[in-house]
Amino acid sequence: MAMREDNDRDKLLDQRRQWAKSRADALAKWEKTHGDLESAEKAALEALEAAQRKARELVSSAMETWQDISAKRQRAQQERDAVVGPAEAELRATASPRIRDLVDRLEKRRRNLDVRNEYEWGQAERRRSGRCQ
Repeated sequence: MAMREDNDRDKLLDQRRQWAKSRADALAKWEKTHGDLESAEKAALEALEAAQRKARELVSSAMETWQDISAKRQRAQQERDAVVGPAEAELRATASPRIRDLVDRLEKRRRNLDVRNEYEWGQAERRRSGRCQ
């Protein structure tokens, strides 16, 4: 029975030595690689942050361009309405049937343009917000 206990003890000691060796090997491997991995991780994080900054700059620039163009379009539409409105009122006040017909055709054309512009601007808004793909 003492021999069996000695044999069990030897097996346990061998297993503990094997665990200690595995632990030591893992720690040695970690010591060799963790410095390089931490440096690579830091570089990747810096690259990610730089890309995020660049993306914010691009989005900001595109937004400013869109806002400028949108404001110009709105001003042009207001200028058009400032001229067209009074001219149409004067034309409507005219008794000539030919002029009334012309006014009706112009008004119909203007409404079609407004509806088309509103549809196109609506589509552009939906694309920007990601609802239409």
